[in-house]
Amino acid sequence: MTALLEAEGLSRRFGGIVALDGVDVTVRSGEVLGLIGPNGSGKTTFFNVVTGIFAPHGGTVRFAGEDLTAASAQKVYEKGIARTFQRSRLCLDLSVFENVVLGNGKNLDRGIFHALFRRRALAREMDAQLAHVRALLERFDPELARDPLQATAGLPMIQRRRIEVCRALMASPRLLLLDEPSAGMTHEETRRLMDDILAVRAGMSDLAIVIVEHDMATIERVTDRCVVFNFGRKVCEGPYRAVVADPLVQRAYLGDE
Repeated sequence: MTALLEAEGLSRRFGGIVALDGVDVTVRSGEVLGLIGPNGSGKTTFFNVVTGIFAPHGGTVRFAGEDLTAASAQKVYEKGIARTFQRSRLCLDLSVFENVVLGNGKNLDRGIFHALFRRRALAREMDAQLAHVRALLERFDPELARDPLQATAGLPMIQRRRIEVCRALMASPRLLLLDEPSAGMTHEETRRLMDDILAVRAGMSDLAIVIVEHDMATIERVTDRCVVFNFGRKVCEGPYRAVVADPLVQRAYLGDE
């Protein structure tokens, strides 16, 4: 598999705190990479730097051979990197359809001229978007697909997580970053959501996924390879069973005796 994302020497500080300390991470096209480590080890900061939310203080980010080190979050998204967040960012006052279609901003003509004077074209566009949303939802939850115009408020957590993943997939990204997708869910709900994600990936063979997750059973089950962070540094990488057997990784999670 060819390298899709290449982060080299990536650093980020917050005052006197070094959140990322010269980390190197490569993500290959089509793979599922697990990014693991204790709380505060730099995993979410890595996502935020890669997606342009925070600018790095050192290092480079290349995606599909293009330098995105100084790119805005909008440009990163347009180039094909999408993400979810640990804390839900759904608009509960909006419908399921409205929440999902927000993920396709780069393909929506939102100009006032288009809205006022090309209403038939706008209606056709909305019909196409609704069909796209239904197709995505169908992969995750046929119940949601049957009624995408229903309110988001009141839906159980697993369906909200599915909606967030569908929103991230709406623009057909090449790289999907999942930040603790199991947060707030039971083990059974987590298993079902991972089944959904793996099924979607099977139909999108070029899609690469990086998943931050504390549930090691999930990491073992879904990843091809793992990278371990501790105190903002990469301490180990390799297949799951190899990294969990590494003394540095065990020390990071369990501490010194």
